[in-house]
Amino acid sequence: MHATEAFLKPLESLAIFQADATPRLEVVRAFETTAGTGRWLAVHPGSGSESKNWSESKWLELLQQVVKSTALHLLLVGGEAERGRLELLAGALPATRLKLMQNTALPELAQWLASCAGFMGHDSGISHLAAAVGVRSLILWGNTNEAVWRPRGRELTILRDSKGLAHLSVEVVLHNLEQLLNHG
Repeated sequence: MHATEAFLKPLESLAIFQADATPRLEVVRAFETTAGTGRWLAVHPGSGSESKNWSESKWLELLQQVVKSTALHLLLVGGEAERGRLELLAGALPATRLKLMQNTALPELAQWLASCAGFMGHDSGISHLAAAVGVRSLILWGNTNEAVWRPRGRELTILRDSKGLAHLSVEVVLHNLEQLLNHG
């Protein structure tokens, strides 16, 4: 049973039997994409557990490729757990194409996520927030139970490698990201 369905189960005692199991948040966007603002890709390169994270070196290689081959701006998102990781990545990327959002209040982060062309991350709460605001999402998945913990959303791709997250190549992730962003 998916975690969302388990969390909804107590509503049955109130005679609410068909609650929507796909969380949705309607938020005011932080900005509207125009020729002046460009398109943004939100990236959360961490999670609550290192075992659920793709390596920093692969994130760095991927983000440098994104900067080199697209006009996308990058929104790097994280909390205390990602402090060193975000600083490493931000230091290797052009400041003119980057916004760092660390320890940002969730309502403000939701507004920014809703404004982005896409989101990339891991199995984390931020990935669930991105799915809930409806941003196209590419989730790099490790060894947690997808049937229970995957975010629910309309435009969401789970990407995994049968040998584990460490074996997921930058090329495969970049290809899937391009497909996701060119979808609509």
